[in-house]
Amino acid sequence: MRDPAEIRSLPIDIAFARLQEWLVDRKRVPQDRRKRLAAIRSRLAAAFSSLPRDLDPYLQTLELEEIGYLEAKKIYSILLESNTDSRNIFGRLTGSAGEWESIVKAYEKDHVFLGEAAQIMVQNVNYDIPYQRKQMQKTQQQLAELDRREADIKRLAALSATRYAEACQELGLQGAVEQPVEESGNGFGSYEIIDANIELAGSENYGVGASAYPSADKEGLTCDTSENQICWDISTDNPEESATVENAPTESGQYECLTEERSQLLEKEYRNNILDDLLEVKSFLILRSAEMRNADTSSLQHQVQAVSPFVLQQYAPERLENMLVEVSSAISLLTNQKTLDLIMILNSKRFLERLVSTLEEKKHHEVKLREGLGDLSVKRMELQNALSSSWPKQEAAIAKTRELKKLCEATLSSMFDSRPVHIIGEINNLLSSSVSQLAG
Repeated sequence: MRDPAEIRSLPIDIAFARLQEWLVDRKRVPQDRRKRLAAIRSRLAAAFSSLPRDLDPYLQTLELEEIGYLEAKKIYSILLESNTDSRNIFGRLTGSAGEWESIVKAYEKDHVFLGEAAQIMVQNVNYDIPYQRKQMQKTQQQLAELDRREADIKRLAALSATRYAEACQELGLQGAVEQPVEESGNGFGSYEIIDANIELAGSENYGVGASAYPSADKEGLTCDTSENQICWDISTDNPEESATVENAPTESGQYECLTEERSQLLEKEYRNNILDDLLEVKSFLILRSAEMRNADTSSLQHQVQAVSPFVLQQYAPERLENMLVEVSSAISLLTNQKTLDLIMILNSKRFLERLVSTLEEKKHHEVKLREGLGDLSVKRMELQNALSSSWPKQEAAIAKTRELKKLCEATLSSMFDSRPVHIIGEINNLLSSSVSQLAG
């Protein structure tokens, strides 16, 4: 037979999942505990409405739904220490202190508070605390998603700004996009374009000029047969050389007489003729340079060079290479996308409107992305506020659960001759995980 002292040292383990049933089966709480708790809650509501909350800061933080046995006991101790209420002839407290004293005694009668404590612990462990944790995890995930979206938007905004700047740079624009105004003559507004006066040569060996300005030679391209220039044999006796726009209607319905000298480069046929000649010259220079550098025909080249005119003798292979570079540069200038776009701007109003619309769309896309960053900031602040408010609630629920567990274990231990009582199960996993989170 075991010693009674040894028996008193044996712990009593109570499974948390069956705590309420265990208390009822062993008659540690009355069968009608729910009915009694409902009556106590009614008395709590009446007493709370007349509670002098200015006596202590703790009373100002309380809400009716949060008050249980532990809170009622603390309220009673605060009112008792304040000495604002007197006792009757039987020595009982009157006023608010008397009301809360009767509430505490109602809780302690037949250990009704144990039933309430078990009910609150089950609610917190199985429902409230896991829900709060899931909400906090969801909020943290949303914050991480906002950070990712913010990084993406900033990247796209920078990319959009780069594309907008590149598009403006291709057209020679500086700063904001403004629709160019077509002025008289060959003006391109805010755009820079190579006009009919294209410098194809510019070296001391040869040069070609094509002018369509009103102040230029209106008789056409002259053929300079000097030794330092190439004659293209191009005549500008073209009825489409100039265009005169008369009686053009204005937006107000009035008519104005506008005389405009159009650059011949705006005409596709004229550009094609120049391009054909340039390509022909380029092919000739390539072939001629290859022949002059070919060792197999060098003796023949020397013989031909000796009897050729002086104007041909002065062109060495190196000078032909320089000519080839300049002709290739002229071809590139005539055929690059910037030149073609700017020609289309003057030839087609629809193209101009579409081009301006495209540039504005690129600019507005960046602005729209930047505005989206402001919306993300507002959303982030809302989530951070929600996270900040959820954390204290979770910690308060965990602290109350821990306190109620200690209360139940201490009370049950006093019922079993001070034998240690342990409530085991998932409640300990939850409380230990909260401790590890705080330590982390």
